[in-house]
Order: sequence, then C-alpha cells, then structure tokens
Amino acid sequence: MTAPTARTDEATRPEMSSGGSRVLNVTFVFAAGLGSALIFLVEPLAVRMLLPLLGGSPAVWNTAMVFFQLALLLGYLVAHGARLRLPWASRPWLQIGFVALGLLALPVAVPTGWTAPASGQALWILAVLVVMIGLPFVALSTLGPTLQGWMAETAHPRADEPYFLYAAGNTGSVIGLLGYPLIVEPMFGLTTQALLWALGYVSLICVLLGAAYLRRRHPAAVKDVETSHVAVDRTPIAMRLRLRWVVLASVPSGLLLAVTQHISTDIASIPLLWVVPLTIYLGTFVVAFARPVDRCPPAVARIALIGILPIALTLPIGLWSAEMLVVGIVMHLTVFALVAVAVHFQLSASRPHPDRLTEFYIWIAVGGLFGGLGVALAAPVIFSAIVEYPLLLLGSIAILWRPAAADTPATRRIDIGALAFVAVLGVVATVAGVPVSTMGAVVLGFGAAIWILGLRIRLFAIVLASVLVLISATALWPNEYQTRSFFGVLSVSTDNGVRTLTHGSTTHGSQIVHPAPSLDPTLYYQSDGGVGRVLNVTTDQRVAVVGLGAGTLAAYAPQHREMVFYEIDQAVVDVAADPAQFTYVSSAGPLVTIETVDGRIGVSTSGRTFDLVILDAFSSDAIPVHLLTEEAITAYRDRIADGGIILVHITNRYFDLGPVLSRTAEEVGLEAWEYSTPISRWVALGSGDAVRPELAIELMSWNQIRPDPSVSVWTDDHANVLAAFILR
Repeated sequence: MTAPTARTDEATRPEMSSGGSRVLNVTFVFAAGLGSALIFLVEPLAVRMLLPLLGGSPAVWNTAMVFFQLALLLGYLVAHGARLRLPWASRPWLQIGFVALGLLALPVAVPTGWTAPASGQALWILAVLVVMIGLPFVALSTLGPTLQGWMAETAHPRADEPYFLYAAGNTGSVIGLLGYPLIVEPMFGLTTQALLWALGYVSLICVLLGAAYLRRRHPAAVKDVETSHVAVDRTPIAMRLRLRWVVLASVPSGLLLAVTQHISTDIASIPLLWVVPLTIYLGTFVVAFARPVDRCPPAVARIALIGILPIALTLPIGLWSAEMLVVGIVMHLTVFALVAVAVHFQLSASRPHPDRLTEFYIWIAVGGLFGGLGVALAAPVIFSAIVEYPLLLLGSIAILWRPAAADTPATRRIDIGALAFVAVLGVVATVAGVPVSTMGAVVLGFGAAIWILGLRIRLFAIVLASVLVLISATALWPNEYQTRSFFGVLSVSTDNGVRTLTHGSTTHGSQIVHPAPSLDPTLYYQSDGGVGRVLNVTTDQRVAVVGLGAGTLAAYAPQHREMVFYEIDQAVVDVAADPAQFTYVSSAGPLVTIETVDGRIGVSTSGRTFDLVILDAFSSDAIPVHLLTEEAITAYRDRIADGGIILVHITNRYFDLGPVLSRTAEEVGLEAWEYSTPISRWVALGSGDAVRPELAIELMSWNQIRPDPSVSVWTDDHANVLAAFILR
C-alpha cells in the first residue's frame, strides 16, 4: 500500500477560520508546554526522594540526568516508530492510551524496600528511577515530536513549520524547572508534591484528548488521511549530517552536567543548583529554535569563545572564596549559556524538513545521552580528577572557532565592548581589593587574549585550547595520591611536613608527618576546639562518628572504650586506613571500627546505644541535608545513652546551621549550645538538666542557642536550605 502524504503544500492546504486556527494553536501550545513542564517538575522531585539514600551526593543528580536523557531518547524512538507504522486515524488514541498507562506508576515514590548499595550506586539509581517514573517519563517524552507531527498534519497556517511547538515545549520546561525551587519546594512537602504532579498528569491527558479531536477535525487534506500512515520526505539524510547533530547536541549536554557538578560540589546538592543550569540549557534551545536560521550568528560565537578564557584561567581555583561565590557561579553559568546557545544555533541551522523532525529529535537525544554518559558514568571511571569540564570546553572551541572567525561590523563591536569590559573589570577589582592571584590573572589574561583575538581568531583558539590542555594534564597528574569515586575526588598532598586530605576543594583532615607521624589532632579537631573539649572530658565512653575524613578523631580513641566510624565512601575508608597516608586509624588498633554505610542509617540501625554521637560528614564543603533533618536528629537521640549528647560539626563557608539545629533540637525535646574557634564551629544537642555532670560543666562555657520561631525545621519531607544561606 502506498503512503500518501498527510500534509500538503501551502497552496493546496485547506483553509481554516481564524477562530479555529486560534483554538488549535492554543491547545497544542498548552499541551506541549504542560507536558514539558511535568517532565521537568518530576526530575528534581524524584532526585530529592533519592538523595537521603545516597548520602546527599551531588553525583546523584548527574547520574539521574543520564536516566532522563535515556528515557527521552526512548520516547523519541517510540514517537518516530508510531509516526512511521501506525495509521493516521488511530495514532492519537494509541498515543493517549500510552500516556494513560503512566498512571499505573503514580504517585511518584521510592519503591518499598529499595536501599542503596555500598557500591554500584550509579546503576542502582538508574534501576530505581525506571521503577519510580520510567513509564510516565517515557510517555511524556513522546509528546514533543508527536504534537509537532500532529500539527504538521493539520490545516493550521503554521503546519509547515511546527518547530514553534518545540520552543513552546522548552518554555514549559523552563517554567517547570524554575517553579520547582521557587514555588513548589518551598510551599509543599514531597508527598504533596507527588500528589499535585499526579493531578497535573491527569490534566494533561484531558488536554491531549482535545488536541486529538482538533487534529481530526482540521486535517491537512481530507483525501487519504484515513488510510495514510506517514508523511515522509524521501530525500536521504547523509550520515555525516546525523553525526554532526550528535556532536552538536552532546557538547552542551555534557557541559550542563559538568557546570552543575562544578557549582554544587562545594555548596549543597539542592534543586536550585540543579535546575538553574538546566533552565539555562533549555533556554538556549528556545532562543536557537524560536525562528529559522541558516547559520550561527558570528557575534554570538565570538562572545562565547571570548567567555571561555576566564573560565579556563580560574578552573584550578574552584569557585574562589566565599566572598566571590556569586561572581564565580554567575561567570560559569553565563559562559555556559553563551556556548550552549552558539552551538544550538548551529544545530538549528541544520534542521531538516518537518517530515523528518522525529528522526532529527532522535539524533539530538542520542547526542544528549552521549554527553550525559560521558560526564556522569564514563568520566569518574576513566579520570582520577574532574577533567571532563575543561575537555568539553576544548570541544566547544573546536565547534565555535570557525563561525567566530567571521569579520563583520557586529564582531568588531564585540571586540571593542570586550576591551571596555576588561577595563571596567580591572578598575572594579582594584578598588574592591580582590586578590591578584584570582581576579588579577583573569583580567590580564582576558585583555591580552582579546587583543590577540582582534588580530587573528585562529591563534586565539590555539592559545585557549593550550591552556585547557595544560589544566587537564595538571589535574590528572598530581604530586601525590588521588582517587575518584561516586562521591567525588579525594586528593592527598604534603606541604611543610603536614599531609592533608582534600575532598573537592575542602580540607577534610591533616596530620603532621615530618620528622615523624604525630597523633596530635589538627585543624577542626584540635583539643581546644569544640569536639576536642568534649572528647577530653568524656573519657571511657562509647562514641559514634558519622564521617571519617582522614580519621583524625581516632586520635582520641585511647581515651574511650569504643569508637565506631560510619563512612559512606569506600574511597575515604581506603585512604584513612592506609598507614602510608594517615596513621590515626591504624594506630588506634581495635579501639576503632569502621562501617561503610550512610551515617544516619548506620547509627539508627546499629542496635547499640552511644554516649556521644558526632556528626562530621561533608561532601567537599556541601552540607548533607538528610543528616540534619528532624527525623535524623530523632534517630540519633534514640541511640544516645542517658546523659549523652549529639555533637554536630557545622564549619562551612556558605550556610549558618546553628539556628536550624536549635529549632530542630527544640522540636525533639533537646537544647543546643555552640562553641566556635577561628577555624571551627561545633553545636552540641542534649537534654538540658539530664546531661551528664562532666558534660554539663563543659557546656557551661559554650554559647546556648535560643530557638528562633521564624526558622523552619528541616524534615525529610521539606527542608528550606536556602533560608540558611549566608555570604560572609
């Protein structure tokens, strides 16, 4: 049987009334926007549910993104197959039936009995997400190309160019993403969020029914639509063009995860830091696909190429200091936006005829999946350091230098504007007293490179690429021990006789090793700090420690009956227990035991009571929210012997956790005291008059924290982390 086209040329397309056109347009745009919004609302919702099971690691989001990209690709394949194989008349109803099957998985929740393994966390995340949201997510992923295909088969005036629905879908995605951290998460707990999402899913099915009715009522050609299977442009697409689509889609996708990882590792694994980069990423699709283009604007490519330079110069110093945190985050996100929109303009310029749009989206999804797989799964196995970010920037240079080389009035204005910006930046940096080691290098390198850029862009690209290669090589070959796990990069370095363990950009313990290893506790754990003072007055006690680091607290083990460390990252255990690196643990002998498990789970299921529970778990400098919720503190309290206390390490650069802990303590019937030194802050939680005498005497010298009723209590269902954010 032949397959006559279900769309016609403009000259033979049936006319529609303006009212009918308007109704059809609104229905399809709303369906595309709502479907995309639901996709990007459920992503942070599902990952928020998984975080407590995986130690609050920022890697959870990046790994989940691989699932989302894989499900998106599967959805596009289903849509493509349906358009090729299913009859014109029955396609919409089968599509809606497939979406309705997703109701079987609702409301979204972690399957009963699923617990995270000690290893293979990435594969476990993929498996649990399949069970949680696999069916509805794939069903929703079919809607983008499907709705555009439906539009192309109608008599709507814009049916020949249905890509505007792609922009509408991405707009809905942006609304969903921004709505989650700004509206949904602050207002509702996870249980309510899941119920509201299910309600939105049901509403979408109703809208799709309306869209299917309008498609049937306003077909592009009355003749043959009942027997037509698909409208296909028979012009073959070259494999080279398909590969180009994959490459152009994979670089921004990989950069998305690399940037997210970079800005969240040292702060917190929270939805806001996930969705902002993803919102920018989708926004670049909206800009690039909003109208037809035949090439990437040279000025856009040039700005993006210039912007990569300050990123390259500052990558080795992370996000700078706490004072420069906002500047660092904005800089990385701005450059990411510039690069992504420039690359997506090239992708948009190569898009095919609407008859091939489902295949086009399949190859885009393949590229997105490759980028996600490379950053989330392959890079942690291949590299011992975070080098995927500079390598992806290197790939961006290879893509951008050719369109950026065009010498036009617009590009010349860009060069002049960039030079002016550098001059202003230098003045501001000088007045503000920003350290030369950070901003000074950026300003000088920025100015010099732009001057070179004005002469010859190919030379600039070579110089910039060389900088990124050097950064990658330096990160991969450190002077001493370095390893990488699901939870991040661990590095060991020795300077002036002091050996230091670093996780990300944050120090997690040190030991004096020259002229001989010393068992004196250092840094946050010194005897005159909060934890040292408590451990020195509570001798012959049973102590539980959540978080191992370099094992420094094992230096106090000889004063106690037993010290149990709970550490979720096996890589940390390997470093701390290796006497060639640190000797605190090995010197303590049988007094110290280590269990590789999430600390909250380990303490609450230990079946033992402790005289003291110490919380000292961080991922780089990021706070593990699930360890500090009301339910978590209650679990620790229930494992405390009469008169014991909970001691919490709250030293970090970006959050004031004292008020949160005092409010939580009030909710669970405890009181809170804080002890601070220039290098550490500790909070003790105990039952007031019931605290053991030696501890009560010690806590008299601490500052009691009075609960502030305006501070919200963190719970497993809801935690307003941003309310505790500070800039010092």
